[in-house]
Amino acid sequence: LHGRWVTVSGGQAAFIKKAIEAGMLGAAEAHKIIADTDHHQTGGMYLRINQFGDVCTVDASVAKFARAKRTWKSGHYFYEPLVSGGNLLGVWVLPEEYRKIG
Repeated sequence: LHGRWVTVSGGQAAFIKKAIEAGMLGAAEAHKIIADTDHHQTGGMYLRINQFGDVCTVDASVAKFARAKRTWKSGHYFYEPLVSGGNLLGVWVLPEEYRKIG
């Protein structure tokens, strides 16, 4: 992934569909995420995801995220504050590491 913009709107189901279309997420992983998590409306977010080795940098819409640019290593959880007062919880994992922990 290098500089892909992903539009997140309509909640988690819409995000997962976009992630599959962009080739960032496989169907099996998507079904597991849906089974393991709740679904909330995002209200429309724009994310640009860059991957360099085991590091993922996300540039997000400043209208939604309190901190617009964040970087995580593979396998690390993030709990990001949103402008609305809520938070976005997630994790980014390399496919080869997902097989070890998934």
